[in-house]
Amino acid sequence: MLKPIDIHNAEFKRTFKGYSEEEVDAFLAKVVGEYEQLFQENKRLRDEVQTLKRQLGELQSKDDDIYGLIALAKQTVEEARDVATSQADSLVTTAKLRSERQVAEVENELQRKRQRIQQLAREEKLFKERMRQLMESFWSMLERTELEIPSEETKVYRDLGLDTETKEASDEPSTD
Repeated sequence: MLKPIDIHNAEFKRTFKGYSEEEVDAFLAKVVGEYEQLFQENKRLRDEVQTLKRQLGELQSKDDDIYGLIALAKQTVEEARDVATSQADSLVTTAKLRSERQVAEVENELQRKRQRIQQLAREEKLFKERMRQLMESFWSMLERTELEIPSEETKVYRDLGLDTETKEASDEPSTD
């Protein structure tokens, strides 16, 4: 590329009918000045282009880093979601198993209590039957004893029994 110094140092042959040396020198000085400005502007623009290319490369590198971080963040979020879902499923399964086990235990306990209630009801019925038999046996013994040995104590009980029987008879409606 032609540099301003090249234009400035250019020398031409002199001829008899040539151009005016002063005009040519003045014109060349003007061309050199403008070319120097263009040359410096071109150099500055090239430097600026290089700087912009370097900055663009850095920005592209940062963009690549950012895109990589975004991809990594997405992957991390997906993995975290998968882990959380897995843990939630595990917790739900564990809770279901525990609740099923507890329900089964409660049902078993309820069944045992029902059986115990039934057993107690049978024992109560048996107890009442035995108590009734015992009372009848005592009553029977008392009646025999009263007939054989009259005493004031048995007379009171007998009178109570008679009073109760008399009262029950009077409370009954007459069938006349």
